[in-house]
Amino acid sequence: MLLKTQTFKHFSWAFLALLILSSPLLFTEKEFLNLWLNQHHSPFLDVFFKYTTHLGNAWLLLPLLIFALSRNYFLSLVLFVTTIFESVLVQVVLKNGFFSDIVRPIKYISQSDILHRVEGISVHSLHSFPSGHAQTAFLIFTFLALFCKRSSSAYILLFLAALVALSRVYLLQHFFIDVWFGAIIGYIFPVGIAFVFYKYTNLSTNPKWEKGFSRFNKK
Repeated sequence: MLLKTQTFKHFSWAFLALLILSSPLLFTEKEFLNLWLNQHHSPFLDVFFKYTTHLGNAWLLLPLLIFALSRNYFLSLVLFVTTIFESVLVQVVLKNGFFSDIVRPIKYISQSDILHRVEGISVHSLHSFPSGHAQTAFLIFTFLALFCKRSSSAYILLFLAALVALSRVYLLQHFFIDVWFGAIIGYIFPVGIAFVFYKYTNLSTNPKWEKGFSRFNKK
């Protein structure tokens, strides 16, 4: 079972530690991290986070799905179902539903016109909670952790996902609480759906579903 591999276990425990260690920020003023990062902006960080944030773009799910199909049909199905489910949950139910009135930092922070903005970034003002980029990034890197064999890869993948989440705060697109819960959604739902599929279907033990098309091509 891929959910029990050493790499995925390392990723999961490190993710839990990251959530716990960062949780005190949830009890600070909502805009605290935005303002702190904005005060410490630099040309290097502007460029770095401007491009790092793209690792959370939804279109990256397509090459991930193609990669998954080449390795394991079962996990490809899990990824597909998770992507549809999370898209509806985050974009329709939460961002444009229950929390549609929650504004983003640029509209929430007083005197936001004097804040430093990264050139070339269009800063949005509505539908702040949760962060879609953070959710997507953790979905992508959680799935990659399932395929990696080296345990050390788990920490690299988690670090990249965390950078995407931090980039959203630095770029004034989201508050810390938005990316914190976005990360949880991005991790917990693919794991939960995979667990349900493992437990209540026999697809994971079916020889045709536990392989990908690249393995068949080798025969």
